[in-house]
Amino acid sequence: MPFSWAVLICRVRRGRAWCWWAALLLPTMMLLGVGLVLATSPANQALFMLGNAWSRALPDVFWSALTLLGTAAGAFALFGLLLRVRPQYFAAGLLAALPGSLYSYGLKRIMDLPRPAAALTSGQFHQVGEVLRHHAFPSGHALTAFAFASIVLWLPPRQRVPIALAIALAAAVAVSRVAVGAHWPADLFAGAAGGWLAAAIGVAWSEHWRFWECRRGVMTMAAILAGMGAYLCYQDLGYPLAVDFQYALATLAFIGSVAALLPSRHGQPTLPAPSSPQQK
Repeated sequence: MPFSWAVLICRVRRGRAWCWWAALLLPTMMLLGVGLVLATSPANQALFMLGNAWSRALPDVFWSALTLLGTAAGAFALFGLLLRVRPQYFAAGLLAALPGSLYSYGLKRIMDLPRPAAALTSGQFHQVGEVLRHHAFPSGHALTAFAFASIVLWLPPRQRVPIALAIALAAAVAVSRVAVGAHWPADLFAGAAGGWLAAAIGVAWSEHWRFWECRRGVMTMAAILAGMGAYLCYQDLGYPLAVDFQYALATLAFIGSVAALLPSRHGQPTLPAPSSPQQK
């Protein structure tokens, strides 16, 4: 196993529920704890200013495109390319949306912390795209990015390279929120905590409700993916520099949707093999 958490996941599949709770709560509490401590520290603003300044070494269009991957539609569009071969990934992402939303919107309203644009003057930092001022903690974009990366870790085949790439991309998306001036570093840690939590719940629910194993379930997910593609075509996400990338994500969503419904050599959409009793 490439990661220690994968060992815990395998034990959960053998019926050791305490391992699932440990794998669920420990990273969540650690990341959220770091975010809470940082949010009350002067280091939060210092790190923001440093990261925001360093990010200017790369063009604004790069950070704008990266931050679009932290939107739900953008993340699902990218993940949708796996719908044909890994439908449980997409199903777990859909099911993770509810706990992720409850975590994000709940904490945003409980904490009600100002964003950089509300705490600093416009000349103090570099800002890209839509100006946001309220509900900083946690970062919803970081939550979404780390939720999808965590799904890659939680579910088979758990290979080193895909997991490393998924985590690296999630981290880059999170950093983009500092680069565009939308979030403090503390918000990113809290978002990552919510992403891990939401992904674990989404994966557990996808093991219980296995709609992704039947043709109707795959067709429904393909329709949802196509709807997200249409949303990306018409919705203004607040980053005009990356509008071409937004259209590219929409195209990927349509491609993933169509590919999931293409017949296999046997004339039916490609579906995963049933899980063995040990995996259930």
